[in-house]
Amino acid sequence: MAQVFDLPGYDHGARTSAALEAIAEAQEGNTSSLSALEKQIVKGYARERNGKVFATKIYRFASNTTSMGERLRDSVGLTCTASTDTVAGTDDFATASPIFTYQRCNYTREDDGTARPIALEGSPTYRTSGAYDVGNVYATFYWNVEHHGTYDVFYMSDTPHPELGLVPWCEAVKADGTVLPFYVHSCYAAATASDGLLRSQPGLSPAYNISYNSMITAFQKKGTGYWGAGSERNLWGMLMLIIKYATKNVQKIFRGHADTYSMKAVVAYAETGTKRILIASNPGWYAGACISLGSADIDQDSSAAHDIVDRAKIASIEKVTIDSTTYVALNLDVSATFDTATTEYVKWYPTYTGETDKVIGHLDGSYLSNADGRHPFRILGTEFAWGQAFIESNAVMEKDANGDWLQYFAPRGTKHVANAHTGYVLAGKIPGATGDYWSGDIDVDTRGFMCPSTVGSSDALGTGDRVWGPQSGSKGDLRERYTVGYLWDGSNLGLAHVHCWNVLSGASWHYGCCD
Repeated sequence: MAQVFDLPGYDHGARTSAALEAIAEAQEGNTSSLSALEKQIVKGYARERNGKVFATKIYRFASNTTSMGERLRDSVGLTCTASTDTVAGTDDFATASPIFTYQRCNYTREDDGTARPIALEGSPTYRTSGAYDVGNVYATFYWNVEHHGTYDVFYMSDTPHPELGLVPWCEAVKADGTVLPFYVHSCYAAATASDGLLRSQPGLSPAYNISYNSMITAFQKKGTGYWGAGSERNLWGMLMLIIKYATKNVQKIFRGHADTYSMKAVVAYAETGTKRILIASNPGWYAGACISLGSADIDQDSSAAHDIVDRAKIASIEKVTIDSTTYVALNLDVSATFDTATTEYVKWYPTYTGETDKVIGHLDGSYLSNADGRHPFRILGTEFAWGQAFIESNAVMEKDANGDWLQYFAPRGTKHVANAHTGYVLAGKIPGATGDYWSGDIDVDTRGFMCPSTVGSSDALGTGDRVWGPQSGSKGDLRERYTVGYLWDGSNLGLAHVHCWNVLSGASWHYGCCD
């Protein structure tokens, strides 16, 4: 089993060069089971680890309703602000520790689900299409949450710090307990790749009609260790948000693709054999947005909403004049031509994967805007809120006799089961209520799970995310974890958003997933 590494006598100022060298040598000495590429990655991380402890104090809603936290320890004085493709924000954390940096990679999964890098971006073998998954590889961090009644303190460090009870991040821990000095997870929403399998790749329309049950079958086609991303993905995003931005309300920083459901346009001029749609005015689309053209003004789930053009990317937008009338032309990235009619409607659909790759450098942020509700965002290279809800592959909710929703999840190495949570662990509960509510706090399980845990009062306070349908169901009913929200949800969207209505086979066009 790989070792964890710490040195006694840590001073929160800095470690000596000799101590840092000892950490590096210890970590490099535990690479016998790693590939040559992994050894190269680990060597770089080991030389950069410095033992700093980053911490944020987050208030419990009952004592203080603010969403904002207080930076503690080595986080004091650091700043982090969101970026776009044209405006660079700040990220002091990126230079403070290797745990706040990433490298793009291809990866495969072992039988227990552990992701292992097989190629780094820039190498001759790196691929973004075909039978490959694209992820990010990170230095393993250690973390914990201390509960102090009226507030919680979230800790992260690049070394274990037993005095703080820090534990390694779950994606770095194999099913047998081995702790790897790195971890990998997918970058993007899962989409159907050219090999017909669900993969993390840029430039694709996200897979839809996903359910907890369907993921078991779909991902197992890739191999024994593939189940789809689970509860750890949202927890990771929330933890990074709390430490880097000192808030538990993601929409204080990133709106996400949350506000485009009702944006639509009718075809203003009919054409035959075209690759464009002419409309009278642009309600907010941009080059790169995903739209469909349908024969009826109907919900996006209906075939009539996308029976002419189905989920195409806008290649460019321009004004054209025909018979003295000026139109807005939505030029589409499609291979075949189509006909348009003035009885047809254009509607917005979830964003193609990889839009956040346009953000400057390796900074966090969104393409064009972090606030207009039309774009996914990324944190440390991982894309969130692309206009679909994220169905967690490893989590099942069960209604108890008190009306609360008990939260079960499958730790690494646990077989996922349809229509049940056999072998899963109990990790918390979502409070029942007579109707929907805003969440105030989250509770976390360091094995890889979080859930909203108290009732809040608005989208601007506490975690500020929506819990939908807590009153649904009866004792013993099972539900899938429909999280984050989709392009209809507006201020309801967020990393702590949970929808309690859907049975384990529930699926629709706005239900997505990740590897």
